[in-house]
Amino acid sequence: MTDLDALSRLTHAAHCVIGHNLLRHDLRVWRKTVPAHPLLRLPVIDPLAWGMDLAFVALGATKPTPARALGIYRRLLPRWACSSTLADPTLAQTSAQRWALAYTVTWLRVAGPNSILPPWVRLEP
Repeated sequence: MTDLDALSRLTHAAHCVIGHNLLRHDLRVWRKTVPAHPLLRLPVIDPLAWGMDLAFVALGATKPTPARALGIYRRLLPRWACSSTLADPTLAQTSAQRWALAYTVTWLRVAGPNSILPPWVRLEP
């Protein structure tokens, strides 16, 4: 049995597919390489595609103000990044910049300080 066969068997019991960046990367590749795979018929939950407000609502939390978010970054970044890293207020002025900071903190917590961001991150709008 191949890995694709095993995944097909798992797909029959699944109600959805959950994963980070599925919509912009993984599923595009799947559609090109295995367009008839049953996984492609399932609903998709991709947290990267959520709106910021929706993500906080789903977690039962309140979205922090830009000032509060910057305070969080200032506290967390030195734990996983270079100790000289500063969270400059100009880094959190736009929604896109705040998303980038949030992603950076999340990535460093998961991947560790010796990692680099995946190349697709720099291509995100």
